[in-house]
Amino acid sequence: MAVALTAPRAGSPNRARASASLRSRGLPAAAPWLASAAKAHHRPGPAGCHLQLDEISRERVLEQLRRSIPDDLPGLKELLRDPAHSHLSLDEFLLETEVGLDLVYARGRSWTELRRTVGLESRPLAAGEGDVLGNLCKLTHVGDALRLGAWKKLLRLEPPADHREERVRDMLFAVLYGREPGAREATWQTWARHAILREELASLIPVLERENALLAPDRWLEPANPLVLHGRYLGVELSAAFDQRTKDGHFRDFFTGVEPVAEGRYELLLVTLEKSTQQKEHLRYRDFPLSERSFHWQSKASTTRDSKRGRRHLAPQAEGCVPLLFVRERADARPGVTMAFRYLGPVRPGPSQGERPISLEWELEHAMPAELLRAGRIA
Repeated sequence: MAVALTAPRAGSPNRARASASLRSRGLPAAAPWLASAAKAHHRPGPAGCHLQLDEISRERVLEQLRRSIPDDLPGLKELLRDPAHSHLSLDEFLLETEVGLDLVYARGRSWTELRRTVGLESRPLAAGEGDVLGNLCKLTHVGDALRLGAWKKLLRLEPPADHREERVRDMLFAVLYGREPGAREATWQTWARHAILREELASLIPVLERENALLAPDRWLEPANPLVLHGRYLGVELSAAFDQRTKDGHFRDFFTGVEPVAEGRYELLLVTLEKSTQQKEHLRYRDFPLSERSFHWQSKASTTRDSKRGRRHLAPQAEGCVPLLFVRERADARPGVTMAFRYLGPVRPGPSQGERPISLEWELEHAMPAELLRAGRIA
């Protein structure tokens, strides 16, 4: 069997930390990296590592590693019960075991709840806290420093310092507590009582900082608006970001389509690239990236060029609005968990043709992320 492996040298900061559970299964301490490398076949490893596998060896290694790194709830619980892992924080557990964050935060699941099911957590929860913990799975898309930094202050029960931080608070509460409670000032008192919830969110932040790190220039729409270029946002977060409420004062939720906000000053163009789940054929609009700065888009099927809606698409500046493009790869990030839209910034209308629907090429002010461009071409 042709396998050549040079492990990271001792003392190297990139050396994989040994896992007792992996060693007990006859696997090397570097098994997590080996799994990723074997899947990619020639993926570069940590400094000082080299892996070369022929196809048969690769499949054997993968088969052995599949049995060591769980992809279901029973396997996850088994790892948590292991004495080598029972004392670890969320971040340490993920680094040690290479378990995916999406598995820990499957629909309605939380780190606290997982630890409770295996007897590692027994503290009583405050009223309603268990349900809210189940909503933490809806926050795993966040990676921008603005939200994560504001969360840290909220976790210390520091009130928002300005209108932008107030919007970030509202975005967080709308996701955790719902569109109606999230819009109430009284929700702060509930947040203060939910100490275990705050503790878990504090443990999640370093994971999000590592896995979703976002480097983007500051491009603020308005002083109070917290949107960060290339950040990801759920529909209800966008409602809170623009303080867009129903007549009853609740936050709204936005889905695919066009949503005017801020008294019509902006139009949110919300696009889902993968249309296979759309039941109605006439609603499968042709939306896809043409290049890193150009996006092909179609209006609603009923839109004509001389209608008010059509004019706002074709001549937004004359109509006093700025179109903002938000794109997501598909409707669900994982079963039961909605995928957040990626904010691509302001766009300008380019070439267009037809009506009912209007086909239009939006020109982006800022290049879209390369992975989104690739996903759009595949979809």
